[in-house]
Amino acid sequence: MLVSAANAPAGGPAALKLEMRATLTDGSETLVATDGSWEWTATTLRVVNDGRPLFPGNKQPTDWAPAAVARSQQIWA
Repeated sequence: MLVSAANAPAGGPAALKLEMRATLTDGSETLVATDGSWEWTATTLRVVNDGRPLFPGNKQPTDWAPAAVARSQQIWA
């Protein structure tokens, strides 16, 4: 999953909370959820015509860093 977001004009970090369950074609289920294993990068990406995201030069960024886990899990207003 790739999410591109900015929290402008507030200036604070963008946030994502996700828990997604998917049923695969073989009938098995998988869970994708945000947690402390997620990473982020400040590198800007672009999307090509077929919808695939690409980073500049088609190279993975070298500045990946651990995402911060939000202390509050309440819904933001």
